[in-house]
Amino acid sequence: YREVNEAGATMLGYSSSEIKTMTISDVILQEEVARLPQEIARFADGTVTTTEWRFRRKNGTVFLGEVT
Repeated sequence: YREVNEAGATMLGYSSSEIKTMTISDVILQEEVARLPQEIARFADGTVTTTEWRFRRKNGTVFLGEVT
Protein backbone atom coordinates (compact mmCIF):
# COMPACT_ATOMS: atom_id res chain seq x y z
CA TYR A 1 0.00 0.00 0.00
CA ARG A 2 1.19 3.50 -0.78
CA GLU A 3 -1.62 5.37 0.92
CA VAL A 4 -3.61 4.26 3.92
CA ASN A 5 -7.14 5.13 4.92
CA GLU A 6 -6.86 5.70 8.68
CA ALA A 7 -10.39 4.44 9.35
CA GLY A 8 -9.62 1.26 7.40
CA ALA A 9 -6.39 0.72 9.30
CA THR A 10 -8.26 1.18 12.57
CA MET A 11 -10.97 -1.31 11.53
CA LEU A 12 -8.24 -3.85 10.80
CA GLY A 13 -6.39 -3.11 14.05
CA TYR A 14 -3.14 -1.99 12.41
CA SER A 15 -1.26 1.28 12.36
CA SER A 16 -0.74 3.09 9.05
CA SER A 17 2.93 2.16 9.06
CA GLU A 18 2.08 -1.53 9.56
CA ILE A 19 -0.44 -1.50 6.71
CA LYS A 20 2.15 0.02 4.36
CA THR A 21 4.29 -3.11 4.74
CA MET A 22 1.40 -5.45 3.83
CA THR A 23 -0.43 -6.68 0.75
CA ILE A 24 -4.13 -7.29 0.20
CA SER A 25 -3.57 -11.00 0.81
CA ASP A 26 -2.39 -10.15 4.31
CA VAL A 27 -5.78 -8.67 5.27
CA ILE A 28 -8.33 -10.78 3.40
CA LEU A 29 -9.06 -14.42 4.14
CA GLN A 30 -7.01 -16.92 2.17
CA GLU A 31 -10.20 -18.24 0.54
CA GLU A 32 -10.80 -14.76 -0.91
CA VAL A 33 -7.37 -14.49 -2.58
CA ALA A 34 -8.55 -16.68 -5.48
CA ARG A 35 -11.14 -14.01 -6.35
CA LEU A 36 -8.57 -11.24 -6.77
CA PRO A 37 -7.80 -11.69 -10.50
CA GLN A 38 -11.50 -11.77 -11.38
CA GLU A 39 -12.28 -8.69 -9.30
CA ILE A 40 -9.27 -6.76 -10.61
CA ALA A 41 -10.41 -7.50 -14.18
CA ARG A 42 -13.84 -6.04 -13.34
CA PHE A 43 -12.47 -2.63 -12.39
CA ALA A 44 -9.34 -2.51 -14.57
CA ASP A 45 -11.21 -0.58 -17.24
CA GLY A 46 -12.23 2.12 -14.77
CA THR A 47 -15.68 0.76 -13.99
CA VAL A 48 -16.75 1.45 -10.41
CA THR A 49 -17.82 -1.74 -8.69
CA THR A 50 -18.83 -2.68 -5.18
CA THR A 51 -17.94 -6.05 -3.71
CA GLU A 52 -17.89 -7.70 -0.32
CA TRP A 53 -14.75 -9.24 1.14
CA ARG A 54 -14.01 -11.12 4.34
CA PHE A 55 -11.21 -9.30 6.14
CA ARG A 56 -8.99 -10.57 8.94
CA ARG A 57 -8.12 -8.15 11.73
CA LYS A 58 -4.76 -8.11 13.48
CA ASN A 59 -6.34 -9.93 16.43
CA GLY A 60 -7.54 -12.73 14.13
CA THR A 61 -11.24 -11.89 14.09
CA VAL A 62 -13.01 -11.75 10.73
CA PHE A 63 -15.51 -9.22 9.41
CA LEU A 64 -17.39 -8.70 6.17
CA GLY A 65 -16.53 -5.41 4.48
CA GLU A 66 -17.82 -3.66 1.40
CA VAL A 67 -15.27 -2.24 -1.01
CA THR A 68 -16.09 0.22 -3.80
